Amino acid sequence: MDYYVPFGIIAIILCYFLRNAGKNVEKFFFLTMFVATLFAAIRYEFGPDWFNYHDIFYQIKDKGVGYVLGNSNLEKMYVEFMDRFPKYTYFLAFNSILWFGAYYVFFKKYADSRYYWFVIFMMFFNYNCILNNLVAMRQATCGTILIIAFFIKNSDIKYGWLWFALLVLLCGRLHASSLVLLPLAFLSKKSGGFILSKGYLAVIVMLSFLTLIFGRNLYVLTIGGALTENIEELQRYQSYLVAYEGTEYNYFKYFIYIVVNIVPLIYIVLQSQKETDSSYILIYKIGVLAATLNCLAGTGMSTRYLMMLYPFFVVALIRSFRHMPKYSSAIIGFVCFMSAYGFYILLQYDFCESFLHYSTVFSAPSIP
Repeated sequence: MDYYVPFGIIAIILCYFLRNAGKNVEKFFFLTMFVATLFAAIRYEFGPDWFNYHDIFYQIKDKGVGYVLGNSNLEKMYVEFMDRFPKYTYFLAFNSILWFGAYYVFFKKYADSRYYWFVIFMMFFNYNCILNNLVAMRQATCGTILIIAFFIKNSDIKYGWLWFALLVLLCGRLHASSLVLLPLAFLSKKSGGFILSKGYLAVIVMLSFLTLIFGRNLYVLTIGGALTENIEELQRYQSYLVAYEGTEYNYFKYFIYIVVNIVPLIYIVLQSQKETDSSYILIYKIGVLAATLNCLAGTGMSTRYLMMLYPFFVVALIRSFRHMPKYSSAIIGFVCFMSAYGFYILLQYDFCESFLHYSTVFSAPSIP
């Protein structure tokens, strides 16, 4: 974090002051994303999973694909994908370029340039964005494919929903948990539907506060248990649910957590009903689902999905400011507070120690 945090803060401040500068803010946003891509591409021993994937990569090279498949829970297609690269650093660089490139194009097309500073804040200081991309590399690859699938579905291409579904199935070959996102293929981009209704909002608010009575992890354990028991591809993740059982938490802090996450959800749903541009309807729906996960599932396993869905949440929020700018500052405050707080808490864990100091491959004895 010795370089990561200062760079992120400087980029946010400069982008904020350039927010009304038109082409200049767009150029600066591109420059920020370019530097962030480079930063990720040449990282060395940065992020807890850097070491895990490094070991797996060289097991593939030394002992073959078959050995790794027999001694890990990685999907065959992803192991074969890793095997295509001669060096681990090339593998990291390729993934980083794809991920940042897809997200840059998405934000460039759909986010108001006046709020690029907010995009940068979320990218750097919401752990569901850059930090998770540097850790959960398989899920990050799936997130890149999901962005591509969205562009296809949101275009006028015939059978866009089918292409979306096929690409999600491809994601499932890289990380089986991505199969849960298959229903997104059937979301309509032409009408609001139940997800963007006040009825949906009422249901989610009620379900959120029920967790205060029945336990914070009520829905994660119930839905996760049902999925892992009935879908063979997901059974490998049953062990993840054990960590949720008997988890203790502060009720007052959790109450505040629920309230702070419900506010943006309410704001997005209410503003989505004023939307007339059909190209944003699908973004609103996926963004609302991301906000729903925040309310009902919190952190943990849900971050696997939030890291793929969060760009839609960010754009849906920015789009909502267009319809009701009066409360935009308050909403930004809520979201930035939760992001920064979660970012700070994450860095306190021992497994994130490798995030504290950034190094490049040029500081290594040789390029891995």
